[in-house]
Amino acid sequence: MTLSLDHLGFVGGSLEALQRAMRRLGFAPTEARELGATAAAGGAVRSLQQRSCHLVFESSYIELTEVTQTGPDHHLAPWLASGDGLKILALGTDAVEAAQARCAARQIECSAVAHATRQIDYGRLHGAARFTWFMARARETPEGLLCFVRNETPELVYQTEVMRHPNTALAVTELVIASAEPVATALRYARLLGVAPLADAALQSSQTTRLELAGGQLTFTDPADLGRRFGPAAGRIAAEQFAALTIQVADLDTTERILDAGAVAFHRHHDQLIVSPQDAAGAAIAFRQGALVYPAEP
Repeated sequence: MTLSLDHLGFVGGSLEALQRAMRRLGFAPTEARELGATAAAGGAVRSLQQRSCHLVFESSYIELTEVTQTGPDHHLAPWLASGDGLKILALGTDAVEAAQARCAARQIECSAVAHATRQIDYGRLHGAARFTWFMARARETPEGLLCFVRNETPELVYQTEVMRHPNTALAVTELVIASAEPVATALRYARLLGVAPLADAALQSSQTTRLELAGGQLTFTDPADLGRRFGPAAGRIAAEQFAALTIQVADLDTTERILDAGAVAFHRHHDQLIVSPQDAAGAAIAFRQGALVYPAEP
């Protein structure tokens, strides 16, 4: 089963505040829309009590979402108490039903397969985007919501008109998960995903581990390697959370000019531009040009 880094999601108390923060970083968010659920594809729509918009790239995107009516039954409720931040990891697969059956067979607690929808009004094509998905329960991934999703209408979501970002962003290539015990956390995720973990000898740490996906990776790391990866920003990153993400850009100099114009605090670290969680809606963002490689030790 092939899994991709379909999208990551920031959750905040104000969608408008999330949009402002991302515009300062040089992203171009789509307009906000309600998310809905259906009992079956094409069925009656009920609200998921969320408003969201997106930063769309060629084959992945970042979701910005606001929960409009909180309660213990909301699917994001277990992760809201820790405040705003990066809370959602969505893995793309054409075999959602098979992935759910595999998780159930391994006695991994997860939801039933469900259907979601949102209206698309941007670009040349308009209509209801449809998604089939399920999620792992909070006890399986306390760091954030992990779900498996199949985009049933990619032609609506991925339209070139909304892929042009002033900061030249091209793709989400990595999610960094901070953990006091990164190997154990990586093994827990490997069981969920059915993907073998790989040690990162380039970081000279037996603790940092990764899971490779189509077009991206999950990296599990401890405070020491967070410091090597993110420099001063690592001091603001706590363990046991979705801590950071890497964005590939076409032109890092342009990205730097955009951050300067937005009065965003950042620093260069190992040929990356690092924005701290304080200035990036609760998670550190590393902008880099070219393929994802780990820096050598200074």
